[in-house]
Amino acid sequence: MDNQKKYTITKEGYERLLEELQELKRQFANNELAMSRSFQNAAGDGAHDNGEFESLQTTEKLLAGQINRLIAKIQNANIIEVPELEANQVNVNDKVLLKISYGPDDFEIDTYTLVGRDGNSTLNEISINSPIGNAIFQKRIGEIVSYKVNKNVYQVEILEKVLGLKR
Repeated sequence: MDNQKKYTITKEGYERLLEELQELKRQFANNELAMSRSFQNAAGDGAHDNGEFESLQTTEKLLAGQINRLIAKIQNANIIEVPELEANQVNVNDKVLLKISYGPDDFEIDTYTLVGRDGNSTLNEISINSPIGNAIFQKRIGEIVSYKVNKNVYQVEILEKVLGLKR
């Protein structure tokens, strides 16, 4: 595990990971119980031609994968304190208006929240671990910074800070 990349996260984000892990373990245990019941209630060898059992096995594999990924994140967590920055700098939990340029005439302007955990794109959250999140963290309003995704380089301009949430 020493050769794995550290996963930067706030204390709040770390606690969420622990809660998520407990929930996944609870779901895994419930699935195990359902598999046992399905196996016992099936005719013959219990597993042969038992669609419910096969579905539960698939669910078990998915849950195990999620649990293992979460454990790896927790083990590689680099818990950070939200730093004290100047009012015009982008910090964790700040909501900022960004102009993201993909090319000369290809850009989008939208509001995003920088979070100290995995971001949720449906909520316009950007993780501090993402290329764009890492690029804007601690930068000043008005700055234009570059970030790289695969071999492509993009630019983002920090237009304004919309709201700084309480820390």
